Amino acid sequence: MSRSLRIASVVLLGVILVGSRQAAASTLIIGSASGPGLDSPFGFRDYSETTGPNDIVQQLYSGTSFGTNPIEITALTFFIDSTSWRGHMFYTNESLYLSTSPATVGAPGTTLAVNRGTDFTQVYSGTRTVGFEGFPGDYFLDDCTDCTNTQLTFAITPFLYDPTQGDLMMEVRQASAVSDTDHITFQAGSDPAVALVDNFGGLFGGEVETQPGYGLRTQFTFDPVTQTVPEPGSLVLLGVGVLTVGRRGRTKSPSSTR
Repeated sequence: MSRSLRIASVVLLGVILVGSRQAAASTLIIGSASGPGLDSPFGFRDYSETTGPNDIVQQLYSGTSFGTNPIEITALTFFIDSTSWRGHMFYTNESLYLSTSPATVGAPGTTLAVNRGTDFTQVYSGTRTVGFEGFPGDYFLDDCTDCTNTQLTFAITPFLYDPTQGDLMMEVRQASAVSDTDHITFQAGSDPAVALVDNFGGLFGGEVETQPGYGLRTQFTFDPVTQTVPEPGSLVLLGVGVLTVGRRGRTKSPSSTR
């Protein structure tokens, strides 16, 4: 292999390695577990059976909580409030969205559309039946899929988030939710980095109730991203360049060497 080809090959390998992502997943919990219990958006019980696409809750998270490097979010976890009555069985049907928001935790928009950024993306949609810690001896326990759960986790389509570009917005569209008890509440974080933007948007007459200052305590599972992976087209062009350099090194006329 000629010297020119060896140098070009090393450059290509370096580009590939620099553009790789770290393999180890990390977790981050936003919101200390000392706020009030919240039953929105997952824990409410709709007695009127009229849930639909307008049952929307948005929540903002401060970008500063995530640091300054891009991350790829792969899962979201919400915790059951240990001080409240807890349901034995919980049925939930929702869609989750993530976005880099043009609004901020300190000044959330008073309409849903204002808080959605250009990267607004659906990351989960599905129906779940989950059992939580309940009351021993209750006949409902026989129906639980897992009656020792204390949290609700959603494995989502990976979402690339750069915290330097703005605060993170999560939107939950709840189609239906039913529990065996009247109260299933989730932990609300008192951390000011958490803000509930829209409480029951549409469930009770379509009102938008902005409540900055608290929201669901949330755990993010994510993969740190060291650098954007080069696009396949860029690698192809670089590969062509490597071959061209190598070919020129092999076909160079001896008479030109002094």
